[in-house]
Amino acid sequence: MKTTLSTEQAVDICMKHEVLGGADTYKETRALVEYFEEIEEMGVLELNLDPVALRCAFSIYTLNDAAEAWDIDTSGQHDEEDRLELIREYLRERTTVIEVDKDTVIVEEF
Repeated sequence: MKTTLSTEQAVDICMKHEVLGGADTYKETRALVEYFEEIEEMGVLELNLDPVALRCAFSIYTLNDAAEAWDIDTSGQHDEEDRLELIREYLRERTTVIEVDKDTVIVEEF
């Protein structure tokens, strides 16, 4: 037996379990849920919502914080947009990246 959740129900469950942190992470949590909905809609796989596993697997970063945390060398980039794109590409080559907005990403931690 299974229960199908709406987007809002899944977001509410993730917010309750603080999957991506506290109360100020609604936009990011919604982006995470929508990412998994897209995977299901493509028929890649059917997922079960496990807030604890999501909390362990995903983190929010600004691109500058990600560069620092992942020790990404951006010293050769003088244009800010090029530097940020270098960070995005570095992360995309190494992990799952969910872009929330121009400067915020959710990454899968390993």
